[in-house]
Order: sequence, then structure tokens, then C-alpha cells
Amino acid sequence: MAFRGRWRTILVGLMLGLVAAGVVTVLSPREYVAEATIFVAAQPRNPDTGMDANELSSQRMSTYVELLRSPKIAGEVAGLVGPAAPPDLLNRITAARLPETTLLQVTVRDRTPEGAAQIANLVADRFTVSVATLEQPADPTAPPLVVGRIYESAVPNNRPVSPRIPLNIALGAFIGLVVGVGAAVVREGLDTSVRSTRGLRDALGAPVLGWVGQLAQSGNQLVVREQPRSPEAEGFRRLRTNLQFLDAVGERPVILVTSARQDEGKTTALCNLAVAFADAGRRVLVVDADLRRPGAASLFGLERAVGLTDVLTHRTTLEKALQASGDVLVLPSGPVPTNPSELLGSPEMSKLIDNARELCNLILIDSSPISSTTDPTVLAPRTDGVLMVVRHGDTTTEQVHAAREALDAVGARVLGAVLNRMPRSALSRYISRTSRPDLSPEVDSPFEVAPSKAASPPPTTGDESSAEPTGKADGTPRRPSPTKRS
Repeated sequence: MAFRGRWRTILVGLMLGLVAAGVVTVLSPREYVAEATIFVAAQPRNPDTGMDANELSSQRMSTYVELLRSPKIAGEVAGLVGPAAPPDLLNRITAARLPETTLLQVTVRDRTPEGAAQIANLVADRFTVSVATLEQPADPTAPPLVVGRIYESAVPNNRPVSPRIPLNIALGAFIGLVVGVGAAVVREGLDTSVRSTRGLRDALGAPVLGWVGQLAQSGNQLVVREQPRSPEAEGFRRLRTNLQFLDAVGERPVILVTSARQDEGKTTALCNLAVAFADAGRRVLVVDADLRRPGAASLFGLERAVGLTDVLTHRTTLEKALQASGDVLVLPSGPVPTNPSELLGSPEMSKLIDNARELCNLILIDSSPISSTTDPTVLAPRTDGVLMVVRHGDTTTEQVHAAREALDAVGARVLGAVLNRMPRSALSRYISRTSRPDLSPEVDSPFEVAPSKAASPPPTTGDESSAEPTGKADGTPRRPSPTKRS
């Protein structure tokens, strides 16, 4: 899961490794190699030694290898090269014996092909002189027992041996992948954001009724109306279908739509859901009760100069404040008040909800986020249920937990949640798995949810509230409003 969900982190690690390899390759100085071969020859057998000269030279081959890379020869070569000699000349000289031969090979690295060849030939030449001196018998007139001859002189090679571009790129890619995978694993372990319907269901303790993909930032956000064939519009219709199975909320439900925090797309989700219900033949009313950052009216292209706050303060009536956007009725927020919580918790708000039930058979109320204000917890007990909108990969499980606890504290009923703004990669996996059994609990669980205490009929106390009509003119039983309390 860490590799699939954090592929961008792994890709960034890989790219950084390749970039680092490229930088190292470009900044590394070019180095060239030249090789000279020396043949170690033995003089004719000396009867006084009691040993063949070839046998004598073979026993000393390891000594000759050390002589080739000795500080003495390196110093002599540096004196001959002059100021152009590298300060670390001794470290640039390597020597080895060719297996099963009396050939020695000296290898020199330098910044230029010519410099490498010149130094290699000088080392070979100084070696032949040193061997002749060391192997000179006591009799100065006798020839040396062993002599060295240059078998093959070094020539400039214009092909650099360093930096090794393929090796650098391979190492950079490998190190980048290791770093990227490690970072992905660490981020996955530290990340507590909601990234799956299962995680959201576990965090909220309520079913996930739908999931919706990312909407385009430009253009109309009402995709159900403007782009009815898009996957996003289908996501809202799926949410509508699942909500229709919640028979326990009553025939004329009032649903509060909120979120745990800002910028989770609750207003956009509410408005698209309203259009989806209207397309299915429901008479829908959208109430913009987010008196902090109202946006429902703007999304429908309506003015919000007159609206909810005017009705609550008796400056106008509900019928006069309503506006229509297609088949959807909208009650804008109206002027932003200085006391939103007090207005939403007033008896006038309860009366408005009761009047709205008479006008429409579905009321969707937009509210401010739970983490920032008390408005949702004031409104939630007056409704038939709460629908939570949670943003994929942004909202944390702790924030969802806190939102659920705040709603439970006021006795609100949480109907379920919507996982919003899912990336295309995650959304495609859910679309391809919609027929799998493991998603069925998220769709079927609403059938098993019992009505909450807040949605149950109030007890009869004998006062005037007990005379409230219990049915409609057509004989259909009417669910008592949870706002009418003794």
C-alpha cells in the first residue's frame, strides 16, 4: 500500500538520485589511463650462483612490482616531469605482474591522455635503470643478473576512464530508489490522513455512503447538471441512491451537511447532491446555514443579499426569501450576522425547519465545519441526521474522531460520510471494485441503522404540542418533527 499510494515520493527519490548522479558526473574531472609493459630478462646462467638466472628473476618478480610503485621511482619521475607532475603522483601509479610471465605492467592515471602516457613511459624507463643497478654483481665488469626492457611503450588514449557514466547513473538510480522507498514507508507510517473508505468508516463509526473524485478547479462545479455523464456526477448519484435507503430518517428528511475542517468540499457536494435528488423527482430545498463562509448561492449563480438571516430576524418570510435554480429551491445565507450561533440556535430556526418541511420533501442544510465553530452542533439536533464530507488524503483520522465526538455530545445522528476529492488513481480502484463483496457493508449498513434518540417522537405531556397533526391530508403518516420538543 505504501508503494502504490506513495508512488510520487518514490518517483521524486528516483529523480533526485538521477540528478545527483548527473551533477557528480558533470563536476568530476576526466581521467585517462596509459599502460606500459616491461619485459624482465635474465642474463645467461652464472656458474657461481648455483641457480639459473630465469629462476632468480621469477623469485624476485614481486619485488620488482613494489619497485615500480616505490616512492623513489615516483620522485625521480616527478623531477623529470617538472611542475606538470600531479602532487599525488605515487597514488596514480599501479603495477602488476602478468600471470605466468615475466612481464610487468605499469598503469598511470592522469588528467590528460598525453600526461598519462608520458608518466607511464618515464616510470618504465626509471625502473629499467633501477633494476640494472640493483642486480649488478660485485664485479663491476660483469653484466647484471637481471635486466628490464620496455616491451611496449605507453601511447595516449583519448577515452576517459573516469567518471564512469553508466555506473554513476545506475548507482544514482539505485540510491534514489532506496531513498524514495524509505521516505514512502516513513510517510505512510506517519500519515494519519483518511485515504480509504474503510479507514473513514473505522474513524467515523458510520457507513461511507459514497465517494467522489476531484472536480476541475475551473468551470461550473455543478457537475451533475453540467456534466451528467462524468464519473464525478455518477459519484453523486451513487450517494443519492444510498441516502434514499435511509427510510428511518422520515418521509421529509432534514439532513445537515458538514465537515470536520475547512476546504473539504462540503458545499459543492451538497449542491450536487441536491441537483441529483431534483433530477430524481424530489422537491429539494438547499438552506445555506454556513453563516461564516456562505457559498451555496454563489455555486447556483444566485444572489445572497436576502436569505436565512432575514427570515430568522423577521425581516422577510421564508417564501419570499427562496430562490429557484432549475428544480432546486435555495435559501441563501443573507447578510452575514455577528452572532451566527445564536441565530441558528434560536426558536425561529426550529420554526423555519418545520415550515420548510411543508414546502419540500427533502431539506439539505449547509453548515460551517465542526472544528471551527459550534454552528453544526447547534443545528444537528434539530435535523434528522448529519452527513459528513471528508477530503481524501487531507483530513486526519483524529479530526474525524473529534468531529464524531462533538456530534455525539449533542445527541446528533450521523447518517454516514462522503469521501470527497479522491485522486483519479484511487478512484479508479474503487470504481473497478464496486461489485466486490467487501464494499457491500458501506452500502448496506444504512438499512440496519436504527433511528437516533434525537429523531424519535417527543413524549406527550398534555400541552398544546400534543395537538400537532400526526398525518397529512392524503392519510400518509407524518413523522413528528424533532424540533418540536416539550
